[in-house]
Amino acid sequence: MTNKIIAMEYPTFFIDEMIKGPLKKLHHQHQFKFIDTQTEMTDIFEFQAPFGLLGWLADKIFLKNYMLKLIEKRNKVIKFQAEMAR
Repeated sequence: MTNKIIAMEYPTFFIDEMIKGPLKKLHHQHQFKFIDTQTEMTDIFEFQAPFGLLGWLADKIFLKNYMLKLIEKRNKVIKFQAEMAR
């Protein structure tokens, strides 16, 4: 999958979109909020499976849960790396 950062306002957010890959659409917003000495990260993740009705069924059956678990796992790695860098 190839993504491109399409917008950025450092240090509060950036947005990336898939430009080549398996999905019909992938739009991912990363928002950062600074609270005292910590950073809260919020993901807004939109995607659409290809293949019309078959893609819609795949989304309902497994794709949505798969993507959620993928982002949760990735965020744990990001959190770990960020905390180790301190």
